[in-house]
Amino acid sequence: PKGFLLVWCDKDLKQDSLLHANLKLDADGESLYLLDKNGKTLIDSIRYPKQYLDFSYGRIAEGKEWSYFLQPSPLKANSGSKIEQVCPAPGFPQTGSFYQNTAEVSIIVPDGYEVYYTTDGSEPQAGRSKKYEESFWIDKTTVVCARAFREGFLPGAIVSKTFFINEKITLPVASIITHPHNLWDPAKGIYANPFRDLEVPARFEYFQANGSRAVSQDVALKIFGNTSRGSSKQSFAILAKEKFGDDRIRFPFFADKPQVKSVDGIVLRGDVTSGRGGGDRETAGERIKNELMYHLIRQAGGHCDVQAYQPVVLFLNGNYWGLYNLMERKGKDFIKNNYGIDSIDMLNSYRLQVVEGDTVHYQSMLDYVEDVFLEDDDNFSRLNAWIDMESLMDYWIFEIYSATHDYSVNIRMWRPRTPEGKWRWIAFDEDSWGKYHEKTFGDIASEEEAETIFLIGKMLENEGFRNRFINRFADLLNTVLQPNNIKRLIDEIQDVIKDEKERDYQRWKNLVHFVEPGSQVAYLKEFAEKRPAYIRDEIIERFKLTGLTSLLIDVEGNGKVAVNTVHPEIYPWSGTYFQDVPVTLTAIPDNGHRFIGWSDKRLPQKETAELRLSDSEVKITARFD
Repeated sequence: PKGFLLVWCDKDLKQDSLLHANLKLDADGESLYLLDKNGKTLIDSIRYPKQYLDFSYGRIAEGKEWSYFLQPSPLKANSGSKIEQVCPAPGFPQTGSFYQNTAEVSIIVPDGYEVYYTTDGSEPQAGRSKKYEESFWIDKTTVVCARAFREGFLPGAIVSKTFFINEKITLPVASIITHPHNLWDPAKGIYANPFRDLEVPARFEYFQANGSRAVSQDVALKIFGNTSRGSSKQSFAILAKEKFGDDRIRFPFFADKPQVKSVDGIVLRGDVTSGRGGGDRETAGERIKNELMYHLIRQAGGHCDVQAYQPVVLFLNGNYWGLYNLMERKGKDFIKNNYGIDSIDMLNSYRLQVVEGDTVHYQSMLDYVEDVFLEDDDNFSRLNAWIDMESLMDYWIFEIYSATHDYSVNIRMWRPRTPEGKWRWIAFDEDSWGKYHEKTFGDIASEEEAETIFLIGKMLENEGFRNRFINRFADLLNTVLQPNNIKRLIDEIQDVIKDEKERDYQRWKNLVHFVEPGSQVAYLKEFAEKRPAYIRDEIIERFKLTGLTSLLIDVEGNGKVAVNTVHPEIYPWSGTYFQDVPVTLTAIPDNGHRFIGWSDKRLPQKETAELRLSDSEVKITARFD
């Protein structure tokens, strides 16, 4: 009696330190009822109107009248004069955002209201910010925030717009607008406290390469990353939240993933640690390793998942902030967007940190692997029902190929929470490429690393799986991982950002240690040339194989041949394979034609044949009518 009780209506019953109800209030307005403990007798009720962020709604002086309040007062009596209406939002009549030399800024002022504005990202305040009287001119890139005020009214929504002056940019542009205190305040600023999990409100704008604005939305802003948090150039997470108006950012950012039409958030990745591999010091690279792996995995069929990316130029409160990659977030929404699956288990690292769901299925699988001899095919066959083998193999093949040093931490796997749901792997943060001569196969297969790596090392003890893994590695070395393909991709990736790299370098060169310009491109091209030979030698040494065979495949007539997972388009086709590891050949007749036989009479004259290699050179021709 005569006291106050605070109940959080957030449908979050996991928190037990406060009173949390199993219902969530609708910000657009609804009815709320207070019933007696019998659940039937109505004590009080309210049908409340639309609610606004940072303002409250309640009874005036504990009476019968209801009002908005400028100052929320939880656990205290409400105070303030009656407010029933909200100011309308002002507007910007300018449709464009990019200007030469200068721009005239006009603001549409609603009749009967005053508009105040700022040019530093801060929130306009009546009597303290600049009052809009007439249009004004700007001669540098500037963010303008405007808000309407009127006595007895709630302040209206803040409208924000970035005006770009003399910005010759060839990429899409992202602009973040937020109060400077949200960035630099010693106690609460996210940039001033990068290692704290802080979240602040911001405005996110996205402009396509042609200059048209595609997104302008209030969002939550956080610092993103691990090692990079120690850098002057931070990465950001942009999160859509219902309390800001919409829990989705509704724009198809990624041309190669047209099915991803909206996201619950995105990452703006600064690329300040991708120079690793050429030395021990963390350095800003040339935006190529993570991007290259993305394209390679997609070329290989996308069996393991990888985040789409889009290079962008970022401005922070109108200040040029450099070259970034706008990327998908790799959580539950990523799976929903790419697979249409809602209910999943998702885990991180060998410690099995839960992202979604739980560890029950994965842990039971680990227990099974620990308890049985996987050399036995019957024991191994059970894993086929639990694991997407193509995903697991490709994930570790690309990790081995890149000589990564992050194989125990940057790992994420997921499965649909269904009886038939299989585990798949997500490749991400692929910056930690090693040196081309490193022996990394042993890192995943050795007894010493079994706990850190888990699964794959034990699975390679099974001969059938081992042969399948080795052949898949050979297939990729003969196709996607061919030096010429990789060098071509490197040039294509660099060509997209070539016009923006120098400005980014000039912006950060005194605050971030950069690799020597061009060194990462040269290093990776040399890596592409030399790495395959070292990989093949390590496989031979590791699994005690006899050697290599140059396999030449040709066709006569109307048909094609698949070599394991490779489907050549041009014949004759050649590839390098391992002796002692049987290769599967599949003859595929064109429609209306039939397979006649193989040129090597020792092979079964069937469409699918297993070829055991023992010579240094072997030529096989498939004959069709």
